[in-house]
Amino acid sequence: MKYKLEDFDPKNNKTVCVSAWSHLHASTDGKVYNCCMNSDKPMGDYEDESLKDIWNGEEIKKFRVKTLNGIKQSQCNLCYQQEEMGNHSFRMFFWDTFNNKEILESTKEDGTVDDINLTYWDFRFSNVCNLKCRTCGPVYSSTWGEELSRVKPEENGGHSALRRGNGTNILKSLEDENQYQKAESIYFAGGEPLIMNEHYVILDNLKKYNRTDVKISYNTNFMNLFFKKTPVWDFWNKFDNIQLQTSIDGLDNRGEYIRKGFNMETYKTNLNLVRTNSPHVKIGASIAVSILNTLHIFDLIDTLINDLKFNPHLININFVFGPSYYNPQNLTTDLKNKWLSLYEKEIVKYIEPENTYFPVYNNIKNILDRIKTFLFEKETDEVQVGYFKYQTEFYDNVRGENFKEVFPELIGMVNAKII
Repeated sequence: MKYKLEDFDPKNNKTVCVSAWSHLHASTDGKVYNCCMNSDKPMGDYEDESLKDIWNGEEIKKFRVKTLNGIKQSQCNLCYQQEEMGNHSFRMFFWDTFNNKEILESTKEDGTVDDINLTYWDFRFSNVCNLKCRTCGPVYSSTWGEELSRVKPEENGGHSALRRGNGTNILKSLEDENQYQKAESIYFAGGEPLIMNEHYVILDNLKKYNRTDVKISYNTNFMNLFFKKTPVWDFWNKFDNIQLQTSIDGLDNRGEYIRKGFNMETYKTNLNLVRTNSPHVKIGASIAVSILNTLHIFDLIDTLINDLKFNPHLININFVFGPSYYNPQNLTTDLKNKWLSLYEKEIVKYIEPENTYFPVYNNIKNILDRIKTFLFEKETDEVQVGYFKYQTEFYDNVRGENFKEVFPELIGMVNAKII
């Protein structure tokens, strides 16, 4: 069978995803997936497999063939759900960005693609991280792993605090398979990429191969800007296209509660340092929307725009799906209605006349509209409310924190009667 470019277009095919022809996502434990939205079915393991083995391994070949033939894959459900809601999914992003005609049409009947074509990289070499956010966990944070091993060792599955795959193996494969020449976009996340050695190895190799034109993007907690006493802008200033999404989930004590180790003043200082020393770097703000910050998000967005001078188009959100007890859909009904009242009051700030030639706030309006749709899409799961109460009280005791003092607007979450 000879596949044609139109077979890969999401308008024609509701299951296929170009990620399996252009991308690999390596998790902190060495497992490799077709993208970061898939955390269920690994395509390989870079601990003991080469890049070449994974690229045409049985799992990824089956994935290519099945999706090309319209068979939905369970690991892709998040994208399918987003599309059903009318949102632009990650699956659509891959088509829009990495639809290389020659590579796609070279697919063999069994799913083999002879040329490794990693145009978009996302390798999480370890979980090393200097924060332990409430909405995260030990898979993506070594400090979380250390705490869990100490207070709930049975839940850490015997893992060490630091989880690390064989980064040397994948770094070597990238060079051996000439992937630096093919790279178009590289995404760094973690753990925390700015304290991860492998991140700097890749930057050095990009310079070695004269690929300073590659788009480099980050999701960073933005608490540390130095690597072995060298400021990160000394690296970034050698590259043409650097984009940061800096994680901030709340202001002051709310932000510091949600993201343990986050400091509001450090965030502001680092913002000024990068703007001064690397003015070409685009800096955005990334908000993980959870139960903890849903009612606070209006103040947060207002501060980001008016006080911290973020471009409204560079503010984005992600919904917290797990742990499920932090999923904002599990706010109590009373708190959802309270949010809706705030929304109706605040949304007027971001509505611009229909004939506005260069709308400034349409992204913010879209963000708030997305939250509104998401919150009311599902009813509150009272079991998860119970988990929320238990986990909140448990980690407040462990960390010496007080949820009720920091989030008086959310008292209803811990006072709710569970039937």
